[in-house]
Amino acid sequence: MKRNIMAVSAVLILLVLLAKVLAFVRDPLVAALFGADHRTDAFFTALTITTFLFSFVAPTITASIIPLFIQERDQHGTAEAWRKFSGIVTLMAMVLVLSVAVLGLVAPWVVQLVSAGSDVTTQVLTVRLVRIMSPLLVAMPLSFFVSALLNAEKRFYLPGALPLIGNAMILVVIVLLYKTAGIGAVAWGTLVGAVVQLLLVAGAARSRLVVSRVMFAGLAPLFRQIGAVGWPVFAAAVVFNLNFLVMMHLSSYQADGTYSFLTYGLRIQQVFLDLLFASLATVVFPCLSDLARSNDRQQLGALSLFGMKSITVALVPVSVLLIVLRVPLIEIVYQRSAGLPSVVLGISTALAFFSFSLVAFGVVEIFNRIFFAQKDTRTPLLITIIGTTTALLWYLAIGKTYNGLGLALAYSLGAIMTAVVGLVAVHRRLSWTSTTFVPFLGQVFLAGGLCGLAAYGVFAYFGPAFSPTLTNQAIRAALSAALGLVVFGASLRLLKVKELTQLGQLFSPRLSRHDRGGGA
Repeated sequence: MKRNIMAVSAVLILLVLLAKVLAFVRDPLVAALFGADHRTDAFFTALTITTFLFSFVAPTITASIIPLFIQERDQHGTAEAWRKFSGIVTLMAMVLVLSVAVLGLVAPWVVQLVSAGSDVTTQVLTVRLVRIMSPLLVAMPLSFFVSALLNAEKRFYLPGALPLIGNAMILVVIVLLYKTAGIGAVAWGTLVGAVVQLLLVAGAARSRLVVSRVMFAGLAPLFRQIGAVGWPVFAAAVVFNLNFLVMMHLSSYQADGTYSFLTYGLRIQQVFLDLLFASLATVVFPCLSDLARSNDRQQLGALSLFGMKSITVALVPVSVLLIVLRVPLIEIVYQRSAGLPSVVLGISTALAFFSFSLVAFGVVEIFNRIFFAQKDTRTPLLITIIGTTTALLWYLAIGKTYNGLGLALAYSLGAIMTAVVGLVAVHRRLSWTSTTFVPFLGQVFLAGGLCGLAAYGVFAYFGPAFSPTLTNQAIRAALSAALGLVVFGASLRLLKVKELTQLGQLFSPRLSRHDRGGGA
């Protein structure tokens, strides 16, 4: 069983990696074809508008649908569970199709509201792109919902491959249509990718999904359960994603390309966060619910603390290296971008500010799951409200600095506040000893500082020895990053920080006994 779980996890991590690689290719391709100007601003604004609903539906599905489906299946059988959830899928589809029609009608007013500072040409283009991508309101939530049901049935591979397939379709459509459709090619590619994902996952579940006259019978109690479990998660996601709307609105008053710079920078940060976090989640988080159900608070606290420490150790050097080596990284990734000097400056500045909070985002993801494992969705909501309020205040204070890229720094400061408040809440819930965690943070951040100094020193030292070609820049950056990581690891050993080599503890008899039914 354990070998099967690890094999599935390895395949899923590989699929995530490949999907992120294609996503990493997609943005430089868009920048190479269109640069960062009013066209890309229009596209990213339209994308934010059309995916805003999905951004808070997805976490709600994750937190409530899978546990309730498993509960319904265990109590009433697989066929009855699929009948009821097929009714939910149908109702969702009806509501979402109606929302597409509504968005198409109100798109001009929505665009004018969220990007009031943009000129008329940009707003007209944004409205057109919103209407092209409006079916995303149907395709993304439904494919995610059905994928969640397949995951509950232990069918992982196709749902895990969907982002990879979607990103591949986006690239194909962009290459085929960019000469004739312009920036519209990116919008059409995004839509085609989402629709293909929905068709594939619907085909995989076709033998399970039920359509009948009685499929809506008995759904009221299930909706009440979904609402009771999911509303705090839904509300927290709405509050958190207000960050993006405010950021988009304020950036519209800055120079053309500002929102594109912010989006490009944030996506690079998220690539590294998703890759490292997905790897850790595969190993750690399946144990959390088992420990919570067994009411073993001591082991739950130990595993939660270990998860916090591990993600900190993993993300600190990445955060430091992204800040120190941001310029060569952007020059390499966006080497073919139109308007290269301004693009490098804009994206690298945004990336540095977003990378400042990389560790905070990882910590937030972990403590959310700690609370979810204990069926507590309200505490994360309160913490998110505090963090978002902090970010909004910082937007007003420093949002106009650095030609509008201070919005990225404000966003990071809000995330750091969220992480701090969350850590305090977890500390009180699980009775952590601050004498253990606080010194650990000091040691890891000290090692991170030494990592940054080593990387910067090597990159500067080898500058005269390399000609300023992109290949040589890549070699210098790789050498600098490698030495920085060596220094980071050596510093942790000298400071006797053990978390770097303790992943094996997750499979020790002490922590894995719950997998064998040995939990109290």
